[in-house]
Amino acid sequence: FSSPTSSSSSSSSSCGLPPDLPALLGAPCRWACRALTPQTQVRRAASSRSRSPRKAASGALGQNRSEAREELLQQVQLCREHNLMRNLREYTVAIGRLGREGLWQYSILLLEDMKQRHDFVPDSYAWSATVAACEAGSQWEVTLQLVEGMSAAGLPGVPQAYSAAISAAGKGLAWDKALLLLQRLRNEGKPNVIVYNSTITALARSQQWQKAMEVMALMKHDGIRRDIITYNALIKSCEHGHPDAALQLMADMEAEGLHANVVTYNTSISVCDKSGRWDLALQLLDRMRSRMLEPTVISCSSVVQACVRGKAWQRGLSIFENM
Repeated sequence: FSSPTSSSSSSSSSCGLPPDLPALLGAPCRWACRALTPQTQVRRAASSRSRSPRKAASGALGQNRSEAREELLQQVQLCREHNLMRNLREYTVAIGRLGREGLWQYSILLLEDMKQRHDFVPDSYAWSATVAACEAGSQWEVTLQLVEGMSAAGLPGVPQAYSAAISAAGKGLAWDKALLLLQRLRNEGKPNVIVYNSTITALARSQQWQKAMEVMALMKHDGIRRDIITYNALIKSCEHGHPDAALQLMADMEAEGLHANVVTYNTSISVCDKSGRWDLALQLLDRMRSRMLEPTVISCSSVVQACVRGKAWQRGLSIFENM
């Protein structure tokens, strides 16, 4: 990708480019559902004759994705070379598209392009879109740098950007960084339930269940109502050796008028399995059925595994046979 220069300001019509090229970048699912040319269809049909239907379909999907990414990059490159992106929205939409395709490096390039312009500068939405793109690419250190850059640019903390950065830190098991980001946003009085849920999820990934409980207490202090996602993440944080805490959380959520869903039960059963409490896992499976929730393969498999760990062979075999 070449950097945009003032000399490359020729119009789209004079260089043979479609005038609505930036708009195409934001067209939903355009790259995934556009019709294939007859030549492409023939070529793909010929190449898949020697493969099984499943492999052929998988290969076609992979090829479609690769071609979509390549075409998206070509479109963005043309926009950069000829200065076709005219405003903040077009840049932000393009950054989001690149992020969803896993092309976080190019999202950063577009952000840098915006910094070089004289008619506008990146706003909080553009920064947030870039942070989200890097989070999708599991680049937690880069997301932290972007949040710092956002602050240095004088922009206020945006929950969407912080939530993405906290989520990225969680994926990198950098739970301490996630807590620092939460505290920074709390200092500005702007965290919402999504930011808190991202923080609790980040702590759960690192098995920091006590810290997760402390964050839940902060939510109550800040007047943020906990939702089903909050409790599911909290239960997940209890996964290694704290089944009683997980069951208490289920009771607390029901006391708050929240109804446990399949994810809640599956997570709680997993906690019991990994804690060696096959008896509690069986109770949760029975309660799940009594609440008219259909156990999934994950539900039953976790209970069977818990029974195997606890040497309750007959109970495990009975569940397995009824799956």
